[in-house]
Amino acid sequence: MNNPKISIIVPVYNVEKYLDDCIKSLIVQTYENLEIILIDDGSPDNCPQICDEWAKRDDRIKVIHKKNAGLGAARNTGIINATGDYIGFVDSDDWISSDMYEELLKLALQKNADIACGKIIYTTTPDIKIKDNDIVHEYSQEEFSRLYFKIASNKTVHYVVNKLYRANIGKKIHFPEGMINEDVEGFFYALYNSKKIVTINHTVYFYRQNCSSISYKWFTKKQLDLLTVWEHVYFFCKNSKPEWSYWALLNYDRAHFGLLVRLALNDFREDKKYSDIEKMLVTKLREVRKDLLSSDICLSLSRKILINMMCLNYSFTKKIIRLYGKLKKDLRYV
Repeated sequence: MNNPKISIIVPVYNVEKYLDDCIKSLIVQTYENLEIILIDDGSPDNCPQICDEWAKRDDRIKVIHKKNAGLGAARNTGIINATGDYIGFVDSDDWISSDMYEELLKLALQKNADIACGKIIYTTTPDIKIKDNDIVHEYSQEEFSRLYFKIASNKTVHYVVNKLYRANIGKKIHFPEGMINEDVEGFFYALYNSKKIVTINHTVYFYRQNCSSISYKWFTKKQLDLLTVWEHVYFFCKNSKPEWSYWALLNYDRAHFGLLVRLALNDFREDKKYSDIEKMLVTKLREVRKDLLSSDICLSLSRKILINMMCLNYSFTKKIIRLYGKLKKDLRYV
């Protein structure tokens, strides 16, 4: 395939402070045959005007204005309107390396892969030192599923934004609408429809840590969406990929543990507000503790100890987690 077109889908909502930086990182890509689709999701700030101004300056940019329906719905709109041979996703408060799509496309073509993945890092500033070794790994669908379901590794691989998808794969992605943690389900459909995935240890995506975003807060009721998306994945597997259903169910169970850690790190003044949710999560964790601890799901020794402590005495464990959280703020991704 000579000079394939890449469609980049960018949902835009309430990010006027960061939008220019994001778009600039797209238009300076070393690979130039791009279709940049900006989905204005009914943003109440100046984002709609900013999108339109950029479209006037670069004819590769297409702007779609729509009623607000959330990130998942905006991405789904972008997928429907994408005309490229490959599809990528970028969030509008993040930015990418200038060679992201050149590197991922080259990798996908060389390895005949359905999905090419680069390295993602979390940062608040562009002034960051990067150490990469550009090691490439090739995976079959089954091999990568062990990463997705956290059997082979505890590393999170379900982000959709640091990847490039062959269009026939990208078009089969559907995000749950009105939810957070939508990447878990969205990437699952890509994995389910893929035969080969390739990764490179080359930093291509810069995820802006935004303290005001819902996903960055320790716990809100919206965090329970994680249970819903894992339910969706489980029932899909049960009907269409039975050999994965056991692992999907274990990840649903594991999510209760992660949510309890987030809940414990909340301000103590919110304990009463979430007491019913806390009881539900603890009850479920106690039910599945033996299955989790005896499974092949990748859990460090410290996490296994924490699960046991939570099941024995969550109130006491919560105090320990809260104290630890004040000293070390890296428990966010559990």
